[in-house]
Amino acid sequence: SDLLELTDFINVGGVKSFYSPYSINVTNSSYFNASVTYNVSLEKTNINHNVVMSYGPDLGACVHTLDVINTIYTVKNDISSTSKCWTIAANNITINMSGFNITGDDGSGDYGIDIRGYNNTVIRDGFIYDFDYGIRAFDANNISTQNLVISKSASYGFYGEQSSDNNLTHGNFSGNDINDIYFVTGSADNYILNVSYPMSNEFVGGTSDLTRQWYYKAYVNDTSGVV
Repeated sequence: SDLLELTDFINVGGVKSFYSPYSINVTNSSYFNASVTYNVSLEKTNINHNVVMSYGPDLGACVHTLDVINTIYTVKNDISSTSKCWTIAANNITINMSGFNITGDDGSGDYGIDIRGYNNTVIRDGFIYDFDYGIRAFDANNISTQNLVISKSASYGFYGEQSSDNNLTHGNFSGNDINDIYFVTGSADNYILNVSYPMSNEFVGGTSDLTRQWYYKAYVNDTSGVV
């Protein structure tokens, strides 16, 4: 960027006269807070100014409604909840759980993440414990989970109703009380890749369908034991 020379202060006999206010405005529409104003005059002794722009809002609690379209929300710590945690209320939302967990109290009707009527949600890299439903998707399509653990749900790990074209990859959804995976009411073209759970705890009803796949390494030896 271009350099701009500013007069910070004039020192006359030890008395400093500051020129103010100086503010820097930074704009980038691809960031969550697309415009940031930084007051240089408030940091009179700082010669290395840093203007911080957030790529996405931080989640430090169960704030219930995530409704900013095309946004990456980043979890900053483990979170406990006595009710529903997050409701998705816009398309194209990503929750980066950053290796942290959200933990409920097994309350009836409590959802770790509730997606109803919105599409293209991504949930990745975290743990969801002890809700009634870990993730509930109703009339919501193109959901992607990546490196996610859902366990200890009082009812369902992942529940999909009228929810199609979902991709659940690389995780562990085992240990939920009724079903680890549950798809009903025309939930079609769902794909599960490298997600652990017993087949006995999977339910696919009506005209719903899913394809479950695994990637694995196979080593083939000859009779001499050579790979």
